[in-house]
Amino acid sequence: MRFFTLFFGLLFLIIGINIILSIFKINIPLMRIFFGCFLIYVGLMVITRKPFFGFMHCCNNWGNSDVFCDNSYDLKNKQIEYEKINVVFGNKNVDLTGITIKGSKAYMKLDCVFGGMKVILDKNIPVRIVGNSVFGQVIMPDNNNASFGSAKYLSPGFSEAKPYLDVEASVVFGELIIR
Repeated sequence: MRFFTLFFGLLFLIIGINIILSIFKINIPLMRIFFGCFLIYVGLMVITRKPFFGFMHCCNNWGNSDVFCDNSYDLKNKQIEYEKINVVFGNKNVDLTGITIKGSKAYMKLDCVFGGMKVILDKNIPVRIVGNSVFGQVIMPDNNNASFGSAKYLSPGFSEAKPYLDVEASVVFGELIIR
């Protein structure tokens, strides 16, 4: 909340100064300077993953979604029916060993944007994976990968008649490794 207050306060301040300067026929591109400085600040924050002036937290965690973070998500020994896991500008390790499937099928959606994600599957759970990638890479357990497009993987002994895990993985400018 503090970041938005500061951002819009500075924005209105610059617009006001720009209007006053235009009355005196002084032309300084304040808006370009402001947005240039803002983009430099965000770029440095993404690279270092640290805020510089105490505002705009770098690690935001909303449930299973991480922004500017390096986190782990552990589903060991949990019963799942639906999971959605996201990472943006960060890294995430997801452990699926020991999970149980609720019902006949569990669905998992993995999204990785400008980051990296590593997923460890349970070898005893049949799995079907569809991976989609745009300017990134999805690496399947059999080392098949999609760098631009899609790839599919079915675990050995996969059958839709038995409970299984259905995974949809999407990557944009990142890397998702499933083992």
